Amino acid sequence: MFLSIVIPVYCSEKIICEVYKKLIQSLSSNNFKYEIIFVDDCSLDDSWNIIKKLCKNDIRLKAISLNKNYGQHNAIFCGIKNSVGDLIVTMDDDLQHPPEEINKLINEIIKGYDVVYGISKKLNHSIIRNFFSNFIKNVIRIFMGFDQAQNINSFRVFKRNLLDDFVNIRNSKINIDVLLSWSTKNFSSIYVRHNKREKGSSGYTFGKLFNHSITMITNFSNVPLKIASYLGFIFSIFGLLVLMYVIITFLFFSYPVKGFPFLASIISIFSGVQLLTLGIFGEYLSNIHSKSISKPMYVIKEIIKNK
Repeated sequence: MFLSIVIPVYCSEKIICEVYKKLIQSLSSNNFKYEIIFVDDCSLDDSWNIIKKLCKNDIRLKAISLNKNYGQHNAIFCGIKNSVGDLIVTMDDDLQHPPEEINKLINEIIKGYDVVYGISKKLNHSIIRNFFSNFIKNVIRIFMGFDQAQNINSFRVFKRNLLDDFVNIRNSKINIDVLLSWSTKNFSSIYVRHNKREKGSSGYTFGKLFNHSITMITNFSNVPLKIASYLGFIFSIFGLLVLMYVIITFLFFSYPVKGFPFLASIISIFSGVQLLTLGIFGEYLSNIHSKSISKPMYVIKEIIKNK
């Protein structure tokens, strides 16, 4: 059994060496055959130069530098495509996922599961990141029918053959967990330790988290389109009832409906619904456009392989 440890890196110059040392200590103590793949997602600091220095002294390391910042899931997918392991382990670059917990994931997956997540009772992230994390999990669970969505985590191990069918996927916006849910239902999860981030700061800003949430909703489900259709139908009925009220009031009570506030409110409601549905259609058209022009999932700037 050969392990590939895939770690997306973004602005982690202060901690990447410590991540490497703890990984080596943990993996060596368990006698695993392995490779470590660092995928630098166009860091703005000195992370890439530090990774290159580490590669010079360890043939088990691979290093990939991306041409621009493509996002965590795209970086992970790049690492997966350049891996050779039978099992793929993914984890963050900030030591919030302790390397010594990898053994627990391996012990669980050899029981016969296809995917195992390392979950924690308490995530040591910011309130905003925890909110969006739970939101995305609920989106995957409700919109995509993925019952195990509440357990998804970037600390995971899975069999590489699960993603073999997706190596040529033409979609610049992906989610590893969704792809895994398309491949199997044989999931498991175990509790692991989740540390506080000691150095650096998360690359997930409010804007990135919000955009990722929108991508998840519109790129992997047609539920928003159905919601737009339902809204259109409901408010068409509402508009018809308002028209009937106006006509009946004029014919039977001989006076028109008075008041600018009433008219303004009706116009605002219908305009808001129209703009909302147009926005939903716009997101889907944007996704279709990205696929039609074959926008790349990532572009590799430099790759270092010592083997």
